[in-house]
Amino acid sequence: MAEPTTIMMAVSAASQAMSAVQALQQGRAQAAMYELQGEMAQAKAQRDAVNAEIQANEVLRKLRSTNSAAIARGFAGGVSGFSGSAKLIQEVNEKYAGRDFKNLQIEAKEKRSFGDIQRMMFEEAADAAVSSSRFDALTKVASAAITTAQLMPGGSAVPDTVSAVPGFENAGSQINTMNTYTGSVYPDYNPFSTGPQYNIGPRY
Repeated sequence: MAEPTTIMMAVSAASQAMSAVQALQQGRAQAAMYELQGEMAQAKAQRDAVNAEIQANEVLRKLRSTNSAAIARGFAGGVSGFSGSAKLIQEVNEKYAGRDFKNLQIEAKEKRSFGDIQRMMFEEAADAAVSSSRFDALTKVASAAITTAQLMPGGSAVPDTVSAVPGFENAGSQINTMNTYTGSVYPDYNPFSTGPQYNIGPRY
């Protein structure tokens, strides 16, 4: 019968593996939510831009209607509708209408740009969510692997992760050996024994 400690370690390893899967699923779900929010923000900005353009076109329509009325009144009064006070009224109408039309066109352009920026921000948030979930999952998988290794015969010790890197085999044991060096290993070493003041013997 397995020891309680071994059972608990096995349960812990399985739980960590499941947590890794859940982390990936959660990251993908969060990324999908951010992408949806980005699309919604851009769609709203597009609608606002179209509304601004509709208002700009309405300004032009009202201008034509107002100036047509001014021309008609001028001719009805026995004067030319394209000169004098009638002409002045048309010029004033065109000035204010042109300003409003320009502002609405600028507003439409800004709203589209703002929508693009919002979508980009949500896309970056989605990428960050996926990257974070992957890192979290890898951390849990590594923890589960260590726990599983400890359950294997002769696997009571935590594996040397440094020696597992290609090119750094036995690095852990080498570091341990270096850490055991004392000053007596290098009896001739003196950090102050170099320079012109010590120009004699092998210490120079």
